Amino acid sequence: MEVQQTMTKTSKVLFKAGDDFVLTITVTNKYTTTAIDAATAVDVAQALYDAQLDLPIPNPATLASLLVTLNAAIVTYDTAIIVNITGWTITSSMKWLGKHVADFTVSFVDASVGIFIISLPSTQTQPWKPRVYDADIQFVILGRKSSSQTFQVDVKKDITMEV
Repeated sequence: MEVQQTMTKTSKVLFKAGDDFVLTITVTNKYTTTAIDAATAVDVAQALYDAQLDLPIPNPATLASLLVTLNAAIVTYDTAIIVNITGWTITSSMKWLGKHVADFTVSFVDASVGIFIISLPSTQTQPWKPRVYDADIQFVILGRKSSSQTFQVDVKKDITMEV
């Protein structure tokens, strides 16, 4: 079983002990000037499209044109938030009550668009007890360390595997 999720501030990853742990992560930055401008363009395009829909009789040609503009704005935004993680060092660990439980393996999927995976094989997750663990990801960029928000791995027992 593969777990895929985009990281948010309060992410909780649900997981069954004894499965392969695979978490695909995309690094984005929504706070650059380019990303903020692109988000504003999406908001404006959406408002224009919605206004046309709210008319008693929307003009199909205008709707089609506004939809093209909205979709282009969304593509521009999606491109603007991409973070190239080429050359970064990434590590990730999991703890329970401050006690080290695991170091995840980090694999780059496409560093140019910020995609990587943290993982562990089932042989290493088998001993995990059902409980909520804390984890984070540490990035080293040009010698400077920065960590992600702490996220939780909510481990449940695997009923089928239980003997």
